[in-house]
Amino acid sequence: PPPPPSPPPSPLGPCVDMVGQLQYSRGQCETCFDSTHCSAFATGQYRFCCPYMKKCIASFNDGCSTPIARCDPRCYDSACDAAVGCDCSGCVGIGTPAPYLGYTWLEWALLANTAG
Repeated sequence: PPPPPSPPPSPLGPCVDMVGQLQYSRGQCETCFDSTHCSAFATGQYRFCCPYMKKCIASFNDGCSTPIARCDPRCYDSACDAAVGCDCSGCVGIGTPAPYLGYTWLEWALLANTAG
C-alpha cells in the first residue's frame, strides 16, 4: 500500500510547524517565552523561562547576555501559551502588533545563538 499522505504545511507559516521542536529544547540563556521550552540540566534540575529576560535560566541569580526581552511588567508563564505566545505588552521588541521593529513570540523563541 502507498504511504500515508504527508500533513499539509501550517497555514500560519514555518514557525508554527516548528513549535513541537521547542518543547524542552532550549538551553541555559537561550531565548524562550514559556518554561516548557527550557531543557533540564544533567543533574535533574530544571530551567525556567525568566519572566524579565525571556531566556531559560536555573535561578533568578543567573545573568544572560543580550538580546533580552526586558519585560516590565514581568511576563510570567501564566500569560503565555507555549504554542502561540504571550499576552504581555511590556516586553521590548517582542509580540508588539505590526508594524513593529522586533520579533513575534515564535521568532523570539527560535532565535539561534542567543546563549550567553
